[in-house]
Amino acid sequence: MKCKVKVKTIVTELLKGKSLGFPRQIIFKGCTNIVVFFDGSLSAYGAVAYVHSVEKGGHLLTSTAKVIGRGKYSPPQSEMAAALHG
Repeated sequence: MKCKVKVKTIVTELLKGKSLGFPRQIIFKGCTNIVVFFDGSLSAYGAVAYVHSVEKGGHLLTSTAKVIGRGKYSPPQSEMAAALHG
């Protein structure tokens, strides 16, 4: 029930035009890695970045995707676009 109240409050604030922010700071002690995956096809490409630590596991940093028209890119061009996007 508590979660429903939070969601309702957030939606109400958004509808009123108030700004809503999400903290993007991730601090880990010890060994951490940034892992980036990307892929492309004839119809779309995308990329995702995670930060991973042994103690805390993986956390999503950012992701992106784009739908492209058929025939606009060849498969290697789509892969390169995904790599540049990531």
